[in-house]
Amino acid sequence: MLELVFQSIVPRLQQRRSTYFVHMSWLWKTDKGWKEYSKEDIEAIEDQFKKGKKRFDLNATYAIDFKNMIQVRKDDPTRQRNIKREGPAVEPRAQDEDPRPAKKGKQTKTEKVAEELRVNPKRLQRDFKITKDAEAKGVAPFTCELIDEDLYQWEIKLREFDPSSELYKEMSKYEKKHGIDHVTIRLYFPGDYPLEAPFVHIVSPKLVGGFVSVEPTTLTDDQQIFSGGMCASVLMQGWSAGIVPESLILQIRTLLHEGNPRIYNMNKIESWSENEARSGFQSAKQAHANDKSFE
Repeated sequence: MLELVFQSIVPRLQQRRSTYFVHMSWLWKTDKGWKEYSKEDIEAIEDQFKKGKKRFDLNATYAIDFKNMIQVRKDDPTRQRNIKREGPAVEPRAQDEDPRPAKKGKQTKTEKVAEELRVNPKRLQRDFKITKDAEAKGVAPFTCELIDEDLYQWEIKLREFDPSSELYKEMSKYEKKHGIDHVTIRLYFPGDYPLEAPFVHIVSPKLVGGFVSVEPTTLTDDQQIFSGGMCASVLMQGWSAGIVPESLILQIRTLLHEGNPRIYNMNKIESWSENEARSGFQSAKQAHANDKSFE
């Protein structure tokens, strides 16, 4: 069954490395449908998005509002277009384009492996199968599904919390009010996974405190915006290509137990947006850049 899933979601990714490469895609909605931005604009938008920016000027005419996922005309803010992020996508190279990075000398073994992994989905296919197998055997305290059949985006529902933890108490109250017994998180895998860590997005309920990253405001020193990013050494300096998603998910679950986060508003069903999560994570990452405890 899983093999059929893989065949349906990544047929294009199984092309030869010398012919294809992976990238994210950004599109804006025209009157006739969705249209992709230029390659240069996509690179600029993706760069600002990963930095957790809420807004940036795309050019002299348009600005990108990540919070509302819209393109705004700068001289008339009422003129807006919806935007969306898709991918990773696969794009054919020009026939005369050398797919290999420019070399100053002999390519190292690490560089060769990195080059292969950046466009090879087989590792992620295997990791997804391992994770689903653990779920099917009933040995995993979570469920895992792809988001829109995208191998690079997973949605996880964490369950079976430690009765002695604050998280268990919070979720018990939340379940009584709303009938929801799980914490939803999402994993976004970069094109060069496993060399780079997946981004972890705590979606819902809105957990705050503990290892859930925060972004300080400019209002007062003690006020904070809790943003849904996961602040943990394993996702920063401590990442290793040998870490598999199943193990990472269990580590996240353990950190949520140990961090004793609370639910931001027990009376509402709310979730953190991906942009809020990325913004909080970048703030936390910068704050811990020189913190040796995160190495």
